[in-house]
Amino acid sequence: GFLAPPGTYYFTVEKQNYLFPTKNIMKKNDGPLSNVYHGEKITKDYPHSLLSYNIPIDPENGDSAKN
Repeated sequence: GFLAPPGTYYFTVEKQNYLFPTKNIMKKNDGPLSNVYHGEKITKDYPHSLLSYNIPIDPENGDSAKN
């Protein structure tokens, strides 16, 4: 987590052998995950507002056990 002033943001995730955004979870709310982030614009309107997103990534080879 981090503090950010009001504004419009996009996030990206990079990890070796993983892909962002996920293609395995396409819905905004999917089972145990809510607020799934897929790379869309996020707008923070107020200085003290809290934004919380789940940001899943996919293994390149489809093997979820690989680190």
